Amino acid sequence: MATTQRPNILLILTDQHRLSALGCYGETPCQTPNLDRLAREGVRFETAYTSYPVCSPARATIMTGLYPHANGVCSNVHDLGCSTNELLDRPELLSRRLQASGYQCGYTGKWHLGTDSPTAFGQPSKPSLPRDVGFRGQNFPGHGDGGFRYPEYRQYLAERGWQHKVYQLKEGDTAGGMRYGILEGPVEATVDYFLAEHTIGLINEFGQAGSPFFIWHNFWGPHSPYYAPLEFYELYKDVEIPEWPNYRWPAKAIGGPHQIMRHPWADSMTWQDWAEIVRYYYAFTSLIDQQIGRIIAHLERTGLKENTIIIMTADHGETLGSHGGLRDKGWCHFEEIQRIPLIVWLPE
Repeated sequence: MATTQRPNILLILTDQHRLSALGCYGETPCQTPNLDRLAREGVRFETAYTSYPVCSPARATIMTGLYPHANGVCSNVHDLGCSTNELLDRPELLSRRLQASGYQCGYTGKWHLGTDSPTAFGQPSKPSLPRDVGFRGQNFPGHGDGGFRYPEYRQYLAERGWQHKVYQLKEGDTAGGMRYGILEGPVEATVDYFLAEHTIGLINEFGQAGSPFFIWHNFWGPHSPYYAPLEFYELYKDVEIPEWPNYRWPAKAIGGPHQIMRHPWADSMTWQDWAEIVRYYYAFTSLIDQQIGRIIAHLERTGLKENTIIIMTADHGETLGSHGGLRDKGWCHFEEIQRIPLIVWLPE
């Protein structure tokens, strides 16, 4: 494959990724060997923080270089509080700047910076998807809820005789909107494998062109629902999950916006209940790490890694029971959701 003097760029973004779910950020049961290797061989940033611990505003900051109050994406698009519900195409966008510098721009996975809807809150709106702002590749509208309902993924499964099917290991696991379970079928049937396969295809396509490429690869996880094949759950099935140091923080007794993010059953849950949820979260993260390893291995096989900058980060973190039983993110600015991983690998 052709190489170029200017480096290629691979940006890998995970969603709702807390630092306890990366081995390179400290002692943890979570197994992420591929990201750990990337950190050992590259640069691991210790104090990276998101611009805003909610999906769309953080992603819009990457695309515009502006804080949410300046770019208008102040909440998740098409939610109350968001001034700009479809990312406006303009020369200052990251994709357009790179295009102007001669880069091929490719996109994989979650977008959440626009939809295919012509209206927003009953008013006309111009849809904005990756292909509308200079990318080639996948073009999924909206949030996607794990990515497993899009026709392209469903077709991918149908062509191979697979289906997306989840079975649960215990009752009550959908409490508070935190869905988790075991996926039937092989790893190749997961959304995450499907996404990695797409990025590998973009690498093959762009690598032949003779001009540098920028590929933005976006996972839906480890944001809930926490779904992974059995082999990944079994990595943690019998592993003790240490209690968060601030788990017993008296959240209910201390006023503040975090109250809205307390799990509805927090008062009746024990740490063991949370530990089981964390096992699924870690299983999902290990699945993602495996797919990141596949992409990097492909860069190595094709000889492109030696001329590719690899950046791995996340849009924001995840509370996952911290501070007395909080779930999800947003509405509070605790370290678990504000601080994010950032790993950069540079070619020699």
